[in-house]
Amino acid sequence: MYPKLNRILFLDDDIVVQKDLTGLWKIDMDGKVNGAVETCFGSFHRYAQYMNFSHPLIKEKFNPNACAWAYGMNFFDLDAWRRVNCTADYHYWQNLNENRTLWKLGTLPPVQANLGKNVDYDLEFVQGCNFGL
Repeated sequence: MYPKLNRILFLDDDIVVQKDLTGLWKIDMDGKVNGAVETCFGSFHRYAQYMNFSHPLIKEKFNPNACAWAYGMNFFDLDAWRRVNCTADYHYWQNLNENRTLWKLGTLPPVQANLGKNVDYDLEFVQGCNFGL
């Protein structure tokens, strides 16, 4: 994926940029794959909202109370992405959900499954990849 790039900023089509974002490129992501705005308050953006916890695989691998993040802004370290082979993990989860029993349709659940391992609350960034599957 984008072999000549080291980092990439993904912004959803409803994001309004109000200041210079070049500071993102100075963030030490400590080898993590993704930086995104953490939006876990109350029951908002918890895994239980997206994933089917009656399915044994989901129940075994994920915590229903785990915090998700707003997928509208993601800052990806592509070198880290390649190092831990996130593309293969993403396809793994997509293929497992072929019969649509693991989560509701949409892009957020497979991304959460693939990238959502660690949350750094001080930075308000979700960072990580791969649950060691």
